[in-house]
Amino acid sequence: MLTGNKMNYHKYHVAGWTMLGCLIVVAFSFHSVSIAQEASEQNPTYMSMEFVQSGTQKKLIATLTARIPGERGRKRIEDAEIEFYNLSETSELFLGKSSTTAEGNAILEISDDINILANSEGQLEFKAVFNGSKDFRAVSDDIAIIPMKLQISFVEIDSVKNIVASAYQLNAEGEQIPVEEDVIFYVPRKFSNLKIGDVELEDGEGMILFPETLPGDSIGNLTIISRIEESRDFGTVETMAIKDWGTPRPPVIIEQRRGLGDTDAPLWMVYTLIVLLSAVWFHYMYLFYVLFSIKREGKKEAMA
Repeated sequence: MLTGNKMNYHKYHVAGWTMLGCLIVVAFSFHSVSIAQEASEQNPTYMSMEFVQSGTQKKLIATLTARIPGERGRKRIEDAEIEFYNLSETSELFLGKSSTTAEGNAILEISDDINILANSEGQLEFKAVFNGSKDFRAVSDDIAIIPMKLQISFVEIDSVKNIVASAYQLNAEGEQIPVEEDVIFYVPRKFSNLKIGDVELEDGEGMILFPETLPGDSIGNLTIISRIEESRDFGTVETMAIKDWGTPRPPVIIEQRRGLGDTDAPLWMVYTLIVLLSAVWFHYMYLFYVLFSIKREGKKEAMA
């Protein structure tokens, strides 16, 4: 049986622990409310990923956008750090990180010395992660790509020139399976690529006629690009080759023009300078003539 002092001590002890528990609950509640309020103030973000293979070069592109209150549509987010990973059933390989550009794109080149892991179905899985910031919420996205090979060749049949594209994928056993996708052919130009045709692959092959009016360099060399664009299974895959089927263009002779910074100044400047210097020397000679005349007249008056 508890005495009076012990009962008071027990009562105060229980009250103290109860008060401490209440303070912890209140602090945790305030912290939760603060986190929830901070999360509600962050703008919702969205991410999309793309896998691009050009020849032997591979890269991942993550595009980050967000909805800003009071603005229409989605805004592309700049200077956001994106982390890239290669996924498999048993591991997660960190590939690197990149910051988004003004267009909201973060690009990561995948070097050849990185051993990309495939899943049990032979797919390459990648994930991009944005860990969030004060203004934007965290978001991630992932894609699964089937490895494939795209090749380009040139065939001339009865003096008719043709461009041939062939594509195949490798299954888990390493067997080649023909790919049936749309292939677009381009010729690179100064500011963009010129589309010259497209074809749907059948049994992994497709062929188009070569436009013989295309201009090449001085000996007719021309670069041809074949591309599978934004495929759901393969991403964007392209390859290119050079062929001398273009129309030769004579070398352009650029006439050398005399510039202000050159040793040979422009002719108008040369003529202007000659006129100005001639006028200056004419005034000097005229001044000497006047002085000589004044001196001669002075001598004549002195002798008279």
